Amino acid sequence: RHESTVSMASSHSHRSASSEPPVPDFKTEFHPRSHRPPLFQHQEDFGLRNAAELAPNGSPWRPFVEEGDYLFAEIALQAGLNSSQVNDLLGLI
Repeated sequence: RHESTVSMASSHSHRSASSEPPVPDFKTEFHPRSHRPPLFQHQEDFGLRNAAELAPNGSPWRPFVEEGDYLFAEIALQAGLNSSQVNDLLGLI
């Protein structure tokens, strides 16, 4: 009796697996402003990305126009400068 229950269960799971597409293991939801649809992936595909997506960014300091602007802002933040101190420092440059 136990064997028949097992065979029925495996027969049932086999039938449902063939009649319906497999359910993905992971769902990635992106920030709404990215305007990207949710990404559904199976475990074997999760974490794999297109090489073009992983290419280094040629302008990592964006949205700043130049790298120097970014570095200035980073130093000002790390130093804890307030806006008037930043403006005074910019006035010297």
